Amino acid sequence: MPGQREMSHEIVWEERGVVIRYHGEVSAAEVHATVEAVGRDARFDLLRYRLNDFRDVTHYGWTDDDLRNTAAISWAGSLSKKTRVAGGAAKGLIANVIRDRAMAEPIERYFALGMVPYLHGVFYDLASARAWIAAQLDASDQGEAQ
Repeated sequence: MPGQREMSHEIVWEERGVVIRYHGEVSAAEVHATVEAVGRDARFDLLRYRLNDFRDVTHYGWTDDDLRNTAAISWAGSLSKKTRVAGGAAKGLIANVIRDRAMAEPIERYFALGMVPYLHGVFYDLASARAWIAAQLDASDQGEAQ
């Protein structure tokens, strides 16, 4: 439709996780919408990782309120997850792939809120993020087998 902006993300489900590829101008509302969409999906309970690929983002502007609102949705979703570790924490990993240090700042502010209960990391390339995810999943799987 004329005047309507194309979505700036793509959600790709994988066997044990989900990859969100962002591109172009990404609003806080769009990031928020992906958190909600993944949380509503029937596969969410078995989700072990979320890989946010921000390498093709050209513009973003997320306020502290934006970050808090999105973190609250993530936290609420974690409460409903059936996949848990000892102590009742939700199992899950979040890997964020960025192109430069400036993009790390809002991601660090997001996790510093203390509302997102998942293990997380920031990476500059996809291969490093995937290697970290694989290592964390292997460690977790070995712990469950014992």
